[in-house]
Amino acid sequence: VPATADREHEAAIELLLLVMVADHHIGSAEIDEIRTISEDQGFESDTFSFDQYLGQAVARVRTALSEPDGVDGLHHAVR
Repeated sequence: VPATADREHEAAIELLLLVMVADHHIGSAEIDEIRTISEDQGFESDTFSFDQYLGQAVARVRTALSEPDGVDGLHHAVR
């Protein structure tokens, strides 16, 4: 199911961003590495694009880090 696969790809990218943003900074080399992982794992499709989702993912991760239990919210959104 493409929608489920897309949500799994989004969750994987959010997790990678969460780990990389733990120091409250993310550099272009880190973004490039996540992009490479996304490409290597075959995430790119007609319905999913890393570059189109990146901004939303960064916003979701930053929001999660700024709210009590926000990281748990990211986890539960995947279920």
